[in-house]
Amino acid sequence: MASIELFSNKLAFKIRRVLAAYRASSILMIAVTVLLALSIAFQMASETRLQSAQSEGKPTAMLKDEVAQVKVDLKAFRSSHLLAIIEQGASTANIKIDEISFAVDDSPNQPYVRYRASFTVLSRYPTIRKFISEILAGSEGVVLDTVACRREDVTAADVRCDISAYVAYQEKASG
Repeated sequence: MASIELFSNKLAFKIRRVLAAYRASSILMIAVTVLLALSIAFQMASETRLQSAQSEGKPTAMLKDEVAQVKVDLKAFRSSHLLAIIEQGASTANIKIDEISFAVDDSPNQPYVRYRASFTVLSRYPTIRKFISEILAGSEGVVLDTVACRREDVTAADVRCDISAYVAYQEKASG
C-alpha cells in the first residue's frame, strides 16, 4: 500500500508541475498521465492476484482456466502450401526472390510442426512492404519471424531484406 501512496503523491506533484508550466497542453498531459496510471494500477492488481493465488497454494493453471481457451484447427502438412503463398505475394508485388530455403522445425514436445521459409529479396522499400502485405494476406497461418533490411550503398535505391516466415501444421505427412 505504501508504494501506491508514494506513486499517487508523485503523480499529483507531476500533474501540478505540468499545469503550472504548460497551460495550453496540460489537459492532454493529464489524460496521458491518467491512462498511464490506470495501466500501471491494472498491472499491479493482476500481479497481486497472481501472487495471492500462489501464496494460497492454488496452481496457476486455475488462473489460466479463467482465460478462454482457443482451439485452432491446423491444416495437414503440405510443403507446397507455403511456397505457393510466397510465390503469389512475389507475383502480385512484382518482386524477385533470391536464395530461398525451407526447413521443418518439429519438436517432440509440440503438437504441431513448423515449416519455415527463409529468403532474400532485393527491391525498393515500398515494393518490399507490398510483398510482405501480400504474404500476410495470402493465408491466415503465415507468421513472419524476421525482416532484416539493409542498403548495400548509401546511394543505392534498392534495399536487400532477409525474411523468415513459417506456417504451423498439425502433423508431418508426405507433401
